[in-house]
Amino acid sequence: MRAVAGDASVTLTYELASEVDHVTISRSTANGNAQMVYAGTATSCTDRGLANGVEYRYVIRSVDPAGNSSPGVAIDVTPRRNYLRAPKDGAALRKPPKLVWARNAEASYYNVQLFRGDEKILTAWPSKAIFRLRSTWTFQGAKQRLAAGRYRWYVWPGYGARSRVEYGPMLGSRTFEIVAPA
Repeated sequence: MRAVAGDASVTLTYELASEVDHVTISRSTANGNAQMVYAGTATSCTDRGLANGVEYRYVIRSVDPAGNSSPGVAIDVTPRRNYLRAPKDGAALRKPPKLVWARNAEASYYNVQLFRGDEKILTAWPSKAIFRLRSTWTFQGAKQRLAAGRYRWYVWPGYGARSRVEYGPMLGSRTFEIVAPA
């Protein structure tokens, strides 16, 4: 099972074995009772309307055709406010996007990182809460191209001189997809 914390939400993804009829997913907090949030045959579930900063425990159980339930697998996750503004999470784009996030008044600069799959393909340090991606660029001596595919980007506020390498908590993470070569 994999959990991705969002802004007031959590998305769970998991696999179903062939002998499983359906799954049940329950959620609880440290001081609350468990409540059922999903029952069905889908391989993902998004739980919305959660409180940011609160740790939730999810338990997924497999149920066989006879109604027997597995002991379950648990995962803890804490939703956080996402300060990234554009493009919208999961947006399908045909050209390089302008990345926009909420300004941090104490930040001297920001650290922006872009990944294609598990590979980091860009790091930048803009001084404003905006960064326009280009179709091509050089990163760590290698030519990079914004080709068709799925990308994930992250932003952290930086304080003082860049050489101090002093960053605050991550402002957020989002994905976008390039649907045609840029």
